[in-house]
Amino acid sequence: MKHKRSSFSFLPSSINYPTWIFLIILACVIVTGGSSREWGLLKIYISLGAALSLIWSVNITTVVSEKMFKFIIGLFLIVACLIAVQLYPLPFTVWKTLPDREPIVSAMSVLNVSELKMPISLYPEKTRLGFIAFFPPLAVISALLGFKYKLSTQLLVWLLPTLAVLSVFIGYLQLASGGKGALYIYKVTNIGSPVGIFSNVNHQATFLLMSLPFLAVIIARKKSQLQFVTAIFMALFIVSGVLATKSGAGYGLLIIVFLACSILIKPRRRRRKSRAVIRWMPVTLATSIVLCVFSYWVFQNVDQNLEILNVGAPTSRITILKTALPIFKEHFLWGTGLGSFADVYRLYEDSQAVIATYVNHAHNDYLEWIVETGIIGFSILGLFMLWLAKAMIKTWSLPKGENNKSIRNAASIAVLVVVLHSLVDYPLRTPALSLASAMCLGLMFLKTPSRANTKTSPNKNLEL
Repeated sequence: MKHKRSSFSFLPSSINYPTWIFLIILACVIVTGGSSREWGLLKIYISLGAALSLIWSVNITTVVSEKMFKFIIGLFLIVACLIAVQLYPLPFTVWKTLPDREPIVSAMSVLNVSELKMPISLYPEKTRLGFIAFFPPLAVISALLGFKYKLSTQLLVWLLPTLAVLSVFIGYLQLASGGKGALYIYKVTNIGSPVGIFSNVNHQATFLLMSLPFLAVIIARKKSQLQFVTAIFMALFIVSGVLATKSGAGYGLLIIVFLACSILIKPRRRRRKSRAVIRWMPVTLATSIVLCVFSYWVFQNVDQNLEILNVGAPTSRITILKTALPIFKEHFLWGTGLGSFADVYRLYEDSQAVIATYVNHAHNDYLEWIVETGIIGFSILGLFMLWLAKAMIKTWSLPKGENNKSIRNAASIAVLVVVLHSLVDYPLRTPALSLASAMCLGLMFLKTPSRANTKTSPNKNLEL
């Protein structure tokens, strides 16, 4: 007698090798990747493991667009060539003519150090670490190549929301502790704020917002009452977590995510519209209650999150932009070297305006990238953004009958959150967010298996 598996089944009977690669890498990042600073030596080991998994899994039959993966690999190879140039030892007579070499040349002269071959990068060790940081996201995308369609929807659609709920729960525990450091994972963090598994409240907000579109997919599909109710309560809990962060960027992006998610969960048929409105009234009421409860708490001291508008502050985004542009002008061809922004920035900032709080990033990933990689990096970024815009338009233009359209749309919303937040912060410099973004990027190109393969697939009864 045959028994059909429950529609709420989560784990398949067997998991292939790329799946385990993905889950192991992600688990390591959850433990160590919530901060852009305290990544340490483990970054090297995880990146090398990711490189090995990349080599293993690129030959597996894919469910992700092969053309997409070739484009990503092509851009990566161009970046690799640029990094190789930045790290190539130049003759001392050539090297000392480059910008910002005078202090080093003077120090070498005073110390009577012999002339050595030196690279273009002002901080070659950080450039090497910055380069190997590309491998984990590439490994995540390549691991997705080996996922079966049903398996990928089973694990990945629930993955980010589940981790987001965990992070919100930890964040509330941090608040309940009165801001004591014992519940904070990282030494350098926003003490007194609900950062969850991250070190920065803005990154916490970004991660939580990335999870909401996937819950919208689950709510829209309504495969079972249990999943439907669970997804609604998870969404409300995560939204409360976003509000609790008091992140200015998080508030703005929350509006965009709400609008995008409303498109995903809109009623499919007009005749069910009135019934759907009645059904959603309790949810709307609950959401309103949550917003009211958190309104006073959230918006008190909200001016701390609007430092971006304080033009005169040494650490404001505007001040950083004005200081960083001359750096790009001086190093426009090859850049200062990947990962060198914070150290080079100190050579250009106003020494009279230096305060206890220092600039560790440009708080604009695009600006920091072009400063570190020059005009060539700017061209690479432009190509990627044009390609991504085209991919998003194509994703939202898929026919209504496309089986995985909603998942691809949800993934594109999550990617858009990171793209927009990168204008005022550095989410991709945080390993956990870079891997989550890579996962969503891969899901944007998820293919639907052919009917023949679906009928013969051992996972055909595993529904989302």
